Amino acid sequence: MQLFERLAECFDDHRNPQRIVHRLESLIGQRILGLVHGYEDLNDHEQLRKDELLGAMLGCVESSRTHCEALAGKSTLSRLEVAAAGLQADKGHQIQADFEQLDQLLVDLFVESRARAPDQIMLDVDATDFELHGSQQERFYHGHYREYCYMPLLVFCEDVPLMVRLRTAAKEAATGVAELLESLVGMLRVHWPKTHITIRTDSGFCRDRILSYCEQTQGVD
Repeated sequence: MQLFERLAECFDDHRNPQRIVHRLESLIGQRILGLVHGYEDLNDHEQLRKDELLGAMLGCVESSRTHCEALAGKSTLSRLEVAAAGLQADKGHQIQADFEQLDQLLVDLFVESRARAPDQIMLDVDATDFELHGSQQERFYHGHYREYCYMPLLVFCEDVPLMVRLRTAAKEAATGVAELLESLVGMLRVHWPKTHITIRTDSGFCRDRILSYCEQTQGVD
């Protein structure tokens, strides 16, 4: 799939090429493989950066600089995550994310997994609670879940994620969903213009703006 390389293309890297020790695709791969193996915290990578197997998987066995590990530590990975979160007001953040390309990549990976255009697909849309245990930015107490949390929005087709938005719990779950669906359906239509699309979700998303979009868009129910 060349996932790490393709993800790296969704970022603009303004670092000085002559001073780069850790390539962008290796930073992304290191973070993702860490998550896959259950290491959620960035400070875990102060030990993981010395893991020879992880380095071999990423093609980073030896460092290009003396007195520096082949893999990145928590501070370097933190700068990557700040970029991925869109917090780039500080001029010191030299890696910047292109969110439209990230959205497009999820759709491209989904389309590539199919040998041909399907006659119909069903998109499942829902929000879920992501419990917080600290004082993260935009944390909010949600009365239904009885916890401080974020309220990410997820769009799946079967078990494949097509679009993800990390959001505060201060707004209702259906906020901005119609616009998101419009963008997602537009990207799918480029590849599959004749595929019938059904939007499936629960009553919390029964809003005029969402229903009107489906009713007014050909091939979407």
